[in-house]
Amino acid sequence: MPIPSLIDQAAFKLAYYLSKDVHNEYDFMMREKESNQVFHMIVNRGLNFIVRQIQTKFNLTDIHFYCLGVTRGHMECIRRHKNIESLNIDNGLDIPQEYFNEWRNELRFDLIGFLDDCLHPNCRWTLKYLDIRDSNDPLRDNWPRQLRKKFPNLQTLDLQGDILNANQFSSLCVNNKQLKSLNVGFTDIPNLNGIEYLHNLQYLALQRLEFSSAEDVSALFLLKQLRVLNISHTRGMISKILGNECRTSPIIYLDCSNTEVSEEQVRALAQMFSKLIVLEALETPCSDVDFSDLGGKVLNLATVESTMTSLRIVNSKQWYPGWSCTIRLAALVENLTVPIEIPYDEFLTAMMRTYECDAIEVKLDVRKCLRVVIQYLFNESPEEFAKRFKARDLEMPLLSKWKWAAQIALPRPEEKRNRNNRCIIY
Repeated sequence: MPIPSLIDQAAFKLAYYLSKDVHNEYDFMMREKESNQVFHMIVNRGLNFIVRQIQTKFNLTDIHFYCLGVTRGHMECIRRHKNIESLNIDNGLDIPQEYFNEWRNELRFDLIGFLDDCLHPNCRWTLKYLDIRDSNDPLRDNWPRQLRKKFPNLQTLDLQGDILNANQFSSLCVNNKQLKSLNVGFTDIPNLNGIEYLHNLQYLALQRLEFSSAEDVSALFLLKQLRVLNISHTRGMISKILGNECRTSPIIYLDCSNTEVSEEQVRALAQMFSKLIVLEALETPCSDVDFSDLGGKVLNLATVESTMTSLRIVNSKQWYPGWSCTIRLAALVENLTVPIEIPYDEFLTAMMRTYECDAIEVKLDVRKCLRVVIQYLFNESPEEFAKRFKARDLEMPLLSKWKWAAQIALPRPEEKRNRNNRCIIY
């Protein structure tokens, strides 16, 4: 079973002792990478936030508050750091009430005022990444124009789930032409008017947005630098995009997962976006359709190869595929009639990464997948495979990973089977 690296273990120990105010008498300063790692552990694990320690021993460049309630003390502490490049204040952060003002009978969050008080003046030039997603209150109307003046070098802006109207979106695009990455998913903006001003935009996320006509998305085709487009969880978006016939785009990665995209639409999209390398079609009506004739562009669960690629991609996104990839992979391997080459290292790494998930169901899916693959590759049961490890009767590449696989694949006493023959744990 994978264990935390020595660096992670050391970082956690340091975070723990600093939160207990243990090392206060020692005069030392951590480097940027270690400072960010230890700070995130203190915040993410709910450890005691010792302002004095963070002011004197940390050299922070990346701040993620998670769901921490921010006090004046925290803001004063962060303001001491002059080179903040990334600030994440998402998930309905508990911010002091003084930054909320009433306007037309509703509270509005003064984002610019908060950033002014939270960040050192030098961060005006260093801040490149800002995540303010899932804000529970609307922002002031003039914030997009002020944002450009305050942070002229900002490159990535994540507004997913925020309350955003059409005028604010248009103003954001007109006044922040330097942006390279923008997430406006779940914001309910009615169209993409103004987005053509973002000449440098390379990544755009539009999850769960609904538009009325093809004209509402036509500005997408004016973005000559756009490489990645995320339209997952949308309804009707595919037909609106295809409605802009005779348009071209330099997009190389298109995420259509959790949409209603059909087989015909997938083929039409592949033809429309001539430079496309990957089209993600997981959790769609064509998840199991074989698109091998498109040169491996389509990411779904139709073949062993595409499922393996899907497993690698979803793991790299830091969320766990569960049965959608691992059980499908087991079923595909189980029903193989023609021998194929399975990339062992990639497969085992993906299984180890997926097994880290805390969900029992996901762990069971990984165990089943490992049993099927071991039986297919070595023509023996996991028990026989494990016995050969005990007898030191194996010489093979990736020995330590296969040993892990053998241990995980062994049946457990606590595992039972329900009526559908699916493994469960009581």
